Amino acid sequence: MRNKQRVAGIAGVAALSLSVAACGGASEGSGDTATARLSSYLPQDTGFNKAVDAWADQTEECADGDIEFERFYNGALFGATETRDALGNGRIEVGSFSVGYHPGEFPLTQGLFDVPFLSSNIRAVMEAQDTIYEDRPEAQAEWNDQGMELLKVLPVTSPPVGTNATFESLEDLRGLDMRGYPPGGVNAAIEAAGAQPVDLDLAELPEAMQRGVVDGYAGVSVDTVTALSLQESTQYLTEAGFGSTSAIQLAVNKEWWDGLSDEVRDCASDAADDLQELYVSAVKDAEAEACAALNDAGVELSVLPESETEKLRSAIFDEQRAAWVESAEGAVDDPEAYLSDYTDALGETEEEHAGESFGVPGCLAE
Repeated sequence: MRNKQRVAGIAGVAALSLSVAACGGASEGSGDTATARLSSYLPQDTGFNKAVDAWADQTEECADGDIEFERFYNGALFGATETRDALGNGRIEVGSFSVGYHPGEFPLTQGLFDVPFLSSNIRAVMEAQDTIYEDRPEAQAEWNDQGMELLKVLPVTSPPVGTNATFESLEDLRGLDMRGYPPGGVNAAIEAAGAQPVDLDLAELPEAMQRGVVDGYAGVSVDTVTALSLQESTQYLTEAGFGSTSAIQLAVNKEWWDGLSDEVRDCASDAADDLQELYVSAVKDAEAEACAALNDAGVELSVLPESETEKLRSAIFDEQRAAWVESAEGAVDDPEAYLSDYTDALGETEEEHAGESFGVPGCLAE
């Protein structure tokens, strides 16, 4: 399903028409169009959904009229915690959601993001995730047993810490109430810095910041910050080095997927292969717009000093890794070997894609 050479040869969204042409002939068109519901809880103008839109467009064109997607964004059909169940039981055919909202139920997928400080390079993370899913039947079973087939993992760029006071050392967060995020060690890091993580739905965050209900937040990507207009209530965004702490997964209902014609399924799979470049390009575009909006709003961007990042890493890394190993027991025979396979794949892909930056570092590099 995931052909890395094909992915590497695509030049992003601009090359979409070439990708469609490449799968021409995969379907002759039956004249009987199947309609599939595609649901996402995120706003349409995020990098995630721009890429998912491109995937749906490419699949429709390749299938030559045999499939059409009804697209629902911003939780119009199902919210962040509802999409998984709706997808697994067939109330929708295609969904993008984060397994991070289902603690303990995807230890072999989300678990790889729960170990923090591994990588901030989303292109490298995507390829390593592809490798582990292809090579490990346990990873596939984690999805199939819940009624789904995983098409692509779209990693979140390393989330900054948003505050209205400078964040130059861990002491600066002491005593603050911070909107938290359980995956990726984010809440553990907030606590290690002496702050209090607050459980708050993402949609409630803008008002909470405006009213001072929370003093700041973590676990929100740069483009989502501006999609939610958080630049209006945030003075500082600081990269703390968490790395990619979560992802959006593009998945399909397995029974529906297995019932598609080979031609349509091949079109969707080929488009998923191309999704890496589509996603990276969409993220870069979305982040470029976000960086401009942050600059216009006067938000100060910075990177936490390396010495402070190392303090944070030292405070939480071993505990987070041990917690993941415990959560993965029973899902895979040897969790340590599974994680080692992933980090080995990650090391190889990071070498291939060295020099790319995203999030706050990407903004500062412009």
